[in-house]
Amino acid sequence: MVTAPGHPLAGRRDLTLAELAAQPWVLSMPGTAYRQTALALTNTTGFTPAIAHEVLEWTAVVSLVGHGLGIALLPRLARLPAQPTVVRIPVVRGAQPPAAHRDPPGPTAPTRPSPPSTALPLSDWSG
Repeated sequence: MVTAPGHPLAGRRDLTLAELAAQPWVLSMPGTAYRQTALALTNTTGFTPAIAHEVLEWTAVVSLVGHGLGIALLPRLARLPAQPTVVRIPVVRGAQPPAAHRDPPGPTAPTRPSPPSTALPLSDWSG
């Protein structure tokens, strides 16, 4: 996760996604893999981020974040420009919301393999 140096979370050693639920977010435009992954990660945590700004490029994400206009979840390996300065904070796994109760399938229920996940593991988005 990246945030502006003056943000109240900037001094934290690490965070959970749930702790970011009330923050304004900077995301890429609808339909991008980055946005889909960020939304999938937040949705599995139990919230939909409040999107304050939508942009086209990583540098624009970092610029808005660096100027205090929101936070962003960026891949750990994303290169950040030198200016504006932002603070990277690792996102760690927290308590997961309880899974919905489902009865196990009966003996006549067809079984199909699950489709592969397209979301990156949280460790790849740790900041």
